[in-house]
Amino acid sequence: MKQADRISIWTFGAAPSDLRKLYQGNVVPEWVALVPKGIHDTHIDRAILDQSGAVLRHETADGDFVYIGCNSLKEGFRALALTRPSSTSP
Repeated sequence: MKQADRISIWTFGAAPSDLRKLYQGNVVPEWVALVPKGIHDTHIDRAILDQSGAVLRHETADGDFVYIGCNSLKEGFRALALTRPSSTSP
């Protein structure tokens, strides 16, 4: 995935389809963020994962990180985050 050294954030419906396809749950997420590997670090990771709600994290084959989130914690979304090995939930 080619990306400039900036974090990109979309509403879920406006995110690129290849990023939306990473989510396979039945609760519609609210947002998607892409953090390129060149600027990703533990501080950015924690800042995104520690926000309220539930967040799934995916590492792409290119080493970029995709976060898919739902601000209002919904049980189905949280359950998926806890069962997927490539995901992290607060």
